[in-house]
Amino acid sequence: MASPLRLVLVDHDASSRSALRRALTSSPELLLVGHCATATAALALIEQHQPNVSLLDLGLPDGGAFDVLSRVAQSAHAMATLALSPHTHE
Repeated sequence: MASPLRLVLVDHDASSRSALRRALTSSPELLLVGHCATATAALALIEQHQPNVSLLDLGLPDGGAFDVLSRVAQSAHAMATLALSPHTHE
């Protein structure tokens, strides 16, 4: 069996983060190595855990989602990112 994908979840909304955390931890193919609510914490988690994938909320309260993407792109760590949008369709 292949190693599970290592994920970091970054979402400012606690209820969304909790729901996503439950969904992600139910799959043996995924390993949630960390979760947080800010860009600053995201950078620390990514550096510490070196995940394969990040789920990144573009509406972080510290406004740093694009800074996270830029800093990771400049690093030697290869990581895929899925962007989570805070916008709803009405």
